[in-house]
Amino acid sequence: KMEGISGIHHIHSWMLNEKTILFEAHLDVEIDVKISELKRYYSEIEDYLKREHGVDHVTLQAELGGCEGICHFER
Repeated sequence: KMEGISGIHHIHSWMLNEKTILFEAHLDVEIDVKISELKRYYSEIEDYLKREHGVDHVTLQAELGGCEGICHFER
């Protein structure tokens, strides 16, 4: 769990070809998170996905407020 991020949803991961893994997700960001901090969050998440899961390309989208449905957050 990361301070300032309350959840993650709209998670998609797929293989573009035999060697390339893509990942995208929406991050639920708390209202008091500075926009300047988002780059650090993006980098930490991208580094983790690449290192631990072999993901080649990561797309993350920050959203204010909670998700409308099931949120996932595990680490």
